[in-house]
Amino acid sequence: RSIDDAIVLVDVDQELIIEYNHFARKLLNIDTEKKRILHYDFFDKKNKSIYLKYFNAIVNGEPCSSIDLNIFNGDRIIPVNIKVDCSYINGSKIAQVMLTDLTSKFRAEDRKKMLIEAIDQVDESVIITDSKGYIGYVNSSFEKISGYSMAEVVGKMPNILKNDDKVGYRNKLLWDEISNGRVWRGNFIN
Repeated sequence: RSIDDAIVLVDVDQELIIEYNHFARKLLNIDTEKKRILHYDFFDKKNKSIYLKYFNAIVNGEPCSSIDLNIFNGDRIIPVNIKVDCSYINGSKIAQVMLTDLTSKFRAEDRKKMLIEAIDQVDESVIITDSKGYIGYVNSSFEKISGYSMAEVVGKMPNILKNDDKVGYRNKLLWDEISNGRVWRGNFIN
């Protein structure tokens, strides 16, 4: 996990948060003056029931992976990934609840979707390859201009777009650029 994860220790029998790190205080907007904080205080009714079912399964020894839910910290709703581990400390059953804020992950996914939408709206063909030259993505203009569908070219090398380039300089320039991690710009004549 990340050093930015919020970590909360819960006394299972009392259902109280007994300790938390700086990131938990910040993420959950914990009032440091409040003495008794229940570990499920940060969920709305729907998410609370899902969380408690998951939490109780872990506490009872059932193997469970992490879950994604929304918490409410008094200011805003925050998507989080939650992982619970349980152990006994000095005869008390203690649960460690780790919460990972997924906000930036979702923002990155939204930006990625916007970028793909923008690439699909340009009139020029766009081919995105990995560092080895295998096609990973083509836009809709590529499909219209070349006659190839994305399904036909993904995973293949751009040399499927052969042309009458007898000298081969275009291919050499293309490969020099993309094999060195740079962007190649040019025209294919098919």
